[in-house]
Amino acid sequence: MSIVSVEKDLDNLSLTLVADFDAPIERVWQLWADPRQLERWWGPPTHPATVEEHDLAVGGGVSYFMTGPDGERTHGWWRVTSVDPPRSLEFTDGFADQDGTPNAETPTTAVQMRLAEHDGGTRMRLRFLYESREYMDQLERWGAFDVYPQSVGQMDALLKPPQEARYCARSSRTSSCPSTASSSRPTSGTSGTSTTRWAPRSAPASPRRTRC
Repeated sequence: MSIVSVEKDLDNLSLTLVADFDAPIERVWQLWADPRQLERWWGPPTHPATVEEHDLAVGGGVSYFMTGPDGERTHGWWRVTSVDPPRSLEFTDGFADQDGTPNAETPTTAVQMRLAEHDGGTRMRLRFLYESREYMDQLERWGAFDVYPQSVGQMDALLKPPQEARYCARSSRTSSCPSTASSSRPTSGTSGTSTTRWAPRSAPASPRRTRC
């Protein structure tokens, strides 16, 4: 996989990440559609996700939490606004209270995901649209923009055939295997400095509701 670009657009209050995968669209789509696969990359390596509810029909949503290095949990939610399997998904992502109830007092992020054939594989375009410049600045201070490539970088290992994935897990020659964090550097828009400070950001075959 290669992170093609990470571009921040202050005028349009957005951040766009483009990544290429050596896998067909249908397979990449499953990393959003299957809650067990989604939680293996939705969140940086330091804050793995646990998906509690998963319903990717329009009007449905996802409930999840992320667990930090010291066991602290940060809860989040999605509300699906558009879905066209296996090519596109749009949803609103927000913070939640400890019981999973959406926190109406915190900002939300609109997320647009597109998949398209590209060079025999799949190109994913992931765009985040923020409510305000102040919220964008806050997320950047928390290090969220640097963390996005780390989270997406975990998708590549999940797309490898089982036999190759097992070899990568056991081999000491790790240079031939994907890292859990992206080894590609953004072409623009971020400083590229890793950090463990993070805020949730910001999904499907046929849409269906799953209690996980």
